[in-house]
Amino acid sequence: MIQTLLTQIIERLQTELGEHLTQPKTHIIAIPITEPKTETLPLISIYPGKLEINQTIRETTANQPCLQEQRQDITVSPNPPTSYKLTKTPLKDSTRCQIVINEQEKPLKESTDFTINYQQATITFKHNLSNVSKIQLQYSFLGILTVREFQQDFLIDICDQELTNIEKISSLAAGIIITNHDELIQYYNFTQPTEYQTDKLTTIHTINQIHLLEGIYTTLTTPLKLQLRFNVIGQLKLTKTITEGVSPIKEIKIRDRLNRMES
Repeated sequence: MIQTLLTQIIERLQTELGEHLTQPKTHIIAIPITEPKTETLPLISIYPGKLEINQTIRETTANQPCLQEQRQDITVSPNPPTSYKLTKTPLKDSTRCQIVINEQEKPLKESTDFTINYQQATITFKHNLSNVSKIQLQYSFLGILTVREFQQDFLIDICDQELTNIEKISSLAAGIIITNHDELIQYYNFTQPTEYQTDKLTTIHTINQIHLLEGIYTTLTTPLKLQLRFNVIGQLKLTKTITEGVSPIKEIKIRDRLNRMES
């Protein structure tokens, strides 16, 4: 759930702890430490821990399809195609589209400027897009939405032969994470959001809190190791797109049928 966050933390530690490590990219790794070698010390390992899905707090489940909004930006490349795949299957006549030309936004109209294939979830433009830099879309779609709150630990192991060096590095590492709390969350949620999808299902991860819980010396043999345990709280949003047509309930004339049966 939090791999993007850990990657960002590793990059920050490699940059800010550079003066305390001879080779930051070698001394800070993304897998658990098993048997650290003397020549690699001090060694810092960052990896995910226990994942828990909260079944009661901030839980939202919609078993019936509900109307949802989708925003989609498409960057237009040189010699662009005229057709593009949509992230979701939009409801008919719900799509609002504008193109960006020389940093100016120009709205387009369905049928006049573009058409949508609702079976294949594609949009096709009737005009050349060679001077367009971006396509901005907003549309409605039917989907089943489920939200779960999750908590996941991540662990930082610091190994070295000197306790004073372990204390220094662990203190600095914790300080870097805590003082960059808001920036790390902003990066995870918006700069590089975690989103996975199939044709019908989309999962989106967001986080809102990072806590330092404890530090434990796990061994008293050489090299020494201190383990810092952090906890991340966030939300897992699950959306299943409904692509089948939704038909109104047909009126059945029960009285007429009963009369015919009685006769």
